[in-house]
Amino acid sequence: MNGMSLLSLAYLLLDRPMQTRFASAPLFQATAVLLQERIPKTPSYYAHANGELIDMRAADSTREAQMHLFSSPHTPIPEVKLLSNGRYHVMVTNAGGGYSRWNDLAVTRWREDATRDHWGAFCYLRDLASGAFWSSAYQPTLADPDSYAAIFSEGRAEFRRRDQGIESYTEIAVSPEDDIELRRLRLTNCSRSHRLIEVTSYAEVVLAPPAADASHPAFSNLFVQTEILHPQPAILCTRRPRSSSEAAPWMLHLMVVREGLGGTREREAVQAQADSMGFAARHTSYETDRMRFIGRDRSVAHPQALDDEAPLSGSAGSVLDPIVAIRELIRLAPDETVTIDLVTGVDDSRAGALGLVEKYQDQRLADRVFDLAWTHRQVVLRQINASQADVQLYRRLANSILYANASLRAEASILGQNRRGQSGLWSHAVSGDVPLVLVQIGDSENLDLVRQLVQAHAYWRLKGLTVDLVIWNEDRAGYRQQLHDQILGLITAGAGAHVIDRPGGIFVRAVDQISGHARDDRRAWRSCRAAVRQWAGRLQRRWPRVRHHHPGRPNDAHALGQCSGQSALRNGHLCQRYGLHLERERPRVPAHTLAQRPGERYQRRSLLSARRGQRSCLVAHAATGSGNLTLCQSARLRL
Repeated sequence: MNGMSLLSLAYLLLDRPMQTRFASAPLFQATAVLLQERIPKTPSYYAHANGELIDMRAADSTREAQMHLFSSPHTPIPEVKLLSNGRYHVMVTNAGGGYSRWNDLAVTRWREDATRDHWGAFCYLRDLASGAFWSSAYQPTLADPDSYAAIFSEGRAEFRRRDQGIESYTEIAVSPEDDIELRRLRLTNCSRSHRLIEVTSYAEVVLAPPAADASHPAFSNLFVQTEILHPQPAILCTRRPRSSSEAAPWMLHLMVVREGLGGTREREAVQAQADSMGFAARHTSYETDRMRFIGRDRSVAHPQALDDEAPLSGSAGSVLDPIVAIRELIRLAPDETVTIDLVTGVDDSRAGALGLVEKYQDQRLADRVFDLAWTHRQVVLRQINASQADVQLYRRLANSILYANASLRAEASILGQNRRGQSGLWSHAVSGDVPLVLVQIGDSENLDLVRQLVQAHAYWRLKGLTVDLVIWNEDRAGYRQQLHDQILGLITAGAGAHVIDRPGGIFVRAVDQISGHARDDRRAWRSCRAAVRQWAGRLQRRWPRVRHHHPGRPNDAHALGQCSGQSALRNGHLCQRYGLHLERERPRVPAHTLAQRPGERYQRRSLLSARRGQRSCLVAHAATGSGNLTLCQSARLRL
C-alpha cells in the first residue's frame, strides 16, 4: 500500500490529521482566504499581444479586402455569410438561399441541400408586359441573369443582377438594436420605356426548433396562425402554445415602398397604366397559404402565383402550410429607381411586433440598420481579437460545416472500415447532435492551431452557428499535463470558459480517456468526406489567402470594369473603393441542369442520399509538427 492510500485512510478514519496539521501553519492561514474565491464566469477581455503586434495586425487588416465578390452562384459548395446581433441570426449563400433564426427557434424553413439550395426568404420580380419573372438573387427561380454578383462585405450581404433591362440591388443586414433583418431592394429601369414590375416576397414560417420542424413539419405547421394587418403592408405570425408555460413568439413581415428616389407608386398612375395593358385593379395583396401560392405539382422555382393575373388571395388564420407573401406593383420610368424594404423579425409579444412594424416604416430608422450593423461587426471582431483575414478563414470553414463538401472526403478504405454510429461519441460525452470540430494535438508546437479553432468557435457562436469543438490531447508527457494546462489556458483566456463541457461548447479530452476500442473510435472520426494532409500549424495552409485586387491594374480593370461611383455596381461593374476578393471557383452544375442529363442522374441521387441524416464534422489534426484537416459529414458517423 503506497503513501497516498495511507493518507486517504487517515483522512477518513482519523478526521483529517495531515490536512489539519497543514492548515495550522501561519503561512498557510495568511493565504487561505484565496481558496474561497470563485472563478469568474466571464473572464475579462485581454488582447494576447503587445502593442507592436496589434499595430502590425491593424496595418495588415487595412490592406485586406473589405468585400468578397462571387461572380457566379455555381460554386462547388454554397459560400455562406453569417449575420447576427447575438439573438437573431441570418445565414445567406452566394446563390440567395439561407435561413433566419431567433435564439433557438427557426424563423424560416431551411434544409441542408447543396445541390438545390432553394430554402430561405426570397423576392420575386415580374414584368407585367412580357410575363417574364426572376428573383432578386439566383434562387429560387434559377433564371440566368445578364450579369450577376454576390458581395459579402462588412456586416451585410449584397446581390446585384440585371434582367430584362431591370437592374436589382439587394442589401441584407441584421439590426443590432432589434431582432429584425432588413432586405433592401433597389430597382432601376435601364430601358427606354415605362415598366410595370410586380414585387412579391416569400418565406416559409416555422417558429419552432429546427429539429422539431425537420422531424415532423406537417405537425409543426398546425400550431402556426397568421394575421394580415391591412391597410398596413405587414403580416403577423404566431405559434399557439402547447402548454401554459410555453412562450408564444410573434413574427412580423413588412414590405415598405420608399418614395423620393425617382420611382413612382401613385395608385392612380399605376392603375391607369395597368388598365391600358389589360390588367385588373391591383393593390397591395397578401398570402399566407403555401398551397394557394405554389399550386399543385409546382415548386418555388415556378409558383402558380406568378402565372395568375389576379392579386394574392389574402387568406389568413390557421392555414395548413403557413408562409408570408406580400405583393406590390411598381411603375418605373426610364432611368428611374425605387427602393423597397423587406423587414422580417420576431418579438416576444404582439405589442412588440406591432411596434417594430410601425418603427421600420420610418426610412431614417431603416437606414440606421446598415450603419449599426457595420459598427456591431467591428465590436465583435475586437471582442474575439480577430482580424479580417481570420474572419474570411472562419467563414470558409463555415461553408463546409453547413453544407457537405464532397471534395474533402476521406479515402474509400476508411469509409468502408467504419462500423461505429453516433453512439460511439457518447463515451466521450459528445452527443453528436450538432456539427463537430475535432482537434488532435500532440505537442505545444501546434498550439496556434488550437488557438485559431477556439477563436473560430467563438466567432461561430456569436453568429448563431452551434458547433461542438472537441480537443483531443495526445500528449503522453506524464503526471504534470503541461499541454493540457496550456490548452485550458487558451480557452479560459478567451470567451469560451463558460461553455466548457456544455452542448455547443468546447470539450477537452486526453488520449487515455478514449475507450478500449480506440482504433474503432479513430476510424469513426476519420470517416469523413475528405482529408487534406501535410500542412502544419495554421489553417491558412489549407485555405491560402485569395489574392487582392487593387485599382489601377490592367487585369483588375478588365475583370471588374470601370465605375465612377464610390460603392455602387452599375451595369455589371464594381467600384474600386475597397480592394476586393474575387472568387473564381469551379462552376457547380445546377440541379435542374444535372437532372436533365440522363447519364448523370445517379450522381444527383447519390449526393442527395449521402446527405440524409448527416451533419458536418471538421477534424483538424496537429501532432508532431504536422497536421491533417478533415471535414466529415457525420453526426451518426454512418457514411
